[in-house]
Amino acid sequence: MKHPRVVLACFALALAGSCAGVAVAVTEHSQPVLPEVHAVKGAAPDSAVLDAFAAFRAPRGPVSDGSSQVRLERLFAAASGSPVGDADFGLARAVAIAGANADAWIAPAGDGVCIYLPDPVDGYGAGCSTLAQIGRGSGFSVLFGDVPHDGVMFAVLVADGAASPRVRHGDGSVTSLAVRSNLAAAVLEPTDTVEIGDTTVSLSQFTRPTRSRAVGG
Repeated sequence: MKHPRVVLACFALALAGSCAGVAVAVTEHSQPVLPEVHAVKGAAPDSAVLDAFAAFRAPRGPVSDGSSQVRLERLFAAASGSPVGDADFGLARAVAIAGANADAWIAPAGDGVCIYLPDPVDGYGAGCSTLAQIGRGSGFSVLFGDVPHDGVMFAVLVADGAASPRVRHGDGSVTSLAVRSNLAAAVLEPTDTVEIGDTTVSLSQFTRPTRSRAVGG
């Protein structure tokens, strides 16, 4: 049975509150859905962002990344005026998602960083977080519905020097999420809990039937 596709991007983690970032879902055949208010400023990245993320200071990966990078920028051109559309796509970096045959992307945007999660059907879901949010462990994005193995696609930004996030599985075992290019991205089980510093994220809260369709926090 097909599940509705859901992107929950940039949670500020007191779930009763709102996300102080921006979330947007974009496909080849749809217009972006934008919130009215966002905290992350778009345009040229702040030097503090570049200093905190080695991925943006390193050379880009294989040349094959170029076509996907251009597609990403083209998809989000309609979101110009928001961080996800005004990010510096020239500095965008692709990161493999463990458990999925796809890459997530990160790109700097003003005083924050945006995550672009690939929708398994079409397009991307995106959200941006400030450096302060990332430092608190709330710079993450979640996608579920039509995810491989009925899992939850989870991606979290990890600044230079920060500890790797840990996953506490339903059987009680604990593993670390691999961090590549300042992003830890994987398809996890809905029963898993992710520990990002002092922040704990229970993935089961995102898969309840009452949250079957949503974009943003």
